[in-house]
Amino acid sequence: METRTLKARQGNSESLAVTPSTRLMDVDGLCNYLGFTPRYVRRLVAADRIPVTRLSRKLFFDLEEIDRWIKRSTSNPRRGAA
Repeated sequence: METRTLKARQGNSESLAVTPSTRLMDVDGLCNYLGFTPRYVRRLVAADRIPVTRLSRKLFFDLEEIDRWIKRSTSNPRRGAA
């Protein structure tokens, strides 16, 4: 069983232990992980700009999908730009 420890953003010193059973986060868990507000997360979902799983009208986010989404969304600055 793989376990990863993640530091919560927003200045919290607590960490989240991620196991296969905790891979899916709800809106509040994702907000804690990314430092976003619930309103902003729901706007991203409504605009279909973030990977989401809908179960019984509830929103869940797969942590591995979110990490891949962040990597895809990250741009590399040009080298030598001044």
